[in-house]
Amino acid sequence: MLRLHRVALIIWAVIFAALSGVLLWAYGPGASAARADWRRKCGSHGCGWSSAISSYHLAHAGVEVTIGAIPYVAAVWAGAALIGRELETGTAHLSWTQGVSPTRWLATTLAV
Repeated sequence: MLRLHRVALIIWAVIFAALSGVLLWAYGPGASAARADWRRKCGSHGCGWSSAISSYHLAHAGVEVTIGAIPYVAAVWAGAALIGRELETGTAHLSWTQGVSPTRWLATTLAV
């Protein structure tokens, strides 16, 4: 079982490690630098974003986008695995020649 899903496991481990590293940076040194810079810049005049604050914001925004995209990537991966075999063996084409539309075949295959 592990040999079959080794590539997926490695990809998810790399993504998890990268996102964890970014979040740990944003929690530790990134947050400290952004907080100190914000206090220094927001004294008597208006507040502006510096490089430390921009880096902190970029780290959080990047993690949010990546975490938001993970379900879609997983759905594409699973969908390809579900219908790939039927497309390769010709079962899908056989269904299509017997009056089942490709849309109905895909909906039925993914629903079951």
